Amino acid sequence: MKKTLIVLAIIMSTSLIAQLRVSADMGGTATMDILGIELEGDTEMGFTLGYDHILGNASGFDYGAGLEYQLNRAMDEDAPKFGFTSIYGVGKYSINESMYAGVRVGYALMFSGDDDFWSDSDKKGGIMYGVGGGYNINDQMAVEVGYNSNAGTIDDDVDFTYNRLAISFLYSF
Repeated sequence: MKKTLIVLAIIMSTSLIAQLRVSADMGGTATMDILGIELEGDTEMGFTLGYDHILGNASGFDYGAGLEYQLNRAMDEDAPKFGFTSIYGVGKYSINESMYAGVRVGYALMFSGDDDFWSDSDKKGGIMYGVGGGYNINDQMAVEVGYNSNAGTIDDDVDFTYNRLAISFLYSF
């Protein structure tokens, strides 16, 4: 019984420092570098779902790990859609009780697209990062604004980069 209570206490304490994030990825750009020729276009708004797990704190700096999944988005209404699934390290520095600055750095595990987005091609992930700041509404809710980037390759000879501004809502539990 004592071991069960200890395990339960550990699980409860770690679950209290988790965050769910829903991001509206506002205006962004997608860039393809095909054999030295660069093509760039604006993207439509998309949504990203994320989970951050804060593992510790050192002098006002929270650190942890996270995972995010982008719902497919396109360059315009009729264009093929794409998205990334990423795993990353996260850091947040408390400026004061209400505001913080944050960074996410990791790897896009998967770069995918719908049946029209280079469907017969081998797509691979790449580096992802994000920088921004947030405001704590209360102990459980926060809003963030940040600049995010994902990179990937198509058939090892096309470099693809997706940069965007994101507005996020976070819920901590």
